[in-house]
Amino acid sequence: MRLAAMTCCGLLIGCAPLIEAPDGHRMRATSSEFRDYVAAVFRRHNRATVAIYDAIEAIPDEASPLIATLDRSDARMMDICELLDQLAIARRDGDDLGFARMKAAAATVPACDEATSKAEILLEQLLRAR
Repeated sequence: MRLAAMTCCGLLIGCAPLIEAPDGHRMRATSSEFRDYVAAVFRRHNRATVAIYDAIEAIPDEASPLIATLDRSDARMMDICELLDQLAIARRDGDDLGFARMKAAAATVPACDEATSKAEILLEQLLRAR
């Protein structure tokens, strides 16, 4: 019985999906390292969203192509990061998303990280070009 429990536990740990960050670093979805990564991506994503909104408000109307470009970048980032946002809201509110939705949200974190990086780079380039 003890061997069966250890085997089952080993299988569960061994089957935890590996998540690869955009920089190529791989981590288990069940690790504390991954939880820290998720929290860091979520915070960066929120800061980028606020920075984009602030920039859009500060750009004069005659620079509307800049606004449109930033708006598209923000919309893409928001679409990609939607499950991560849902996960954060559920955790904040004490709700349970269920295993399947949590697994799906975890799988989107690297894409959210990449989309956030692209939005940050675009924002920086556009603000410098102004």
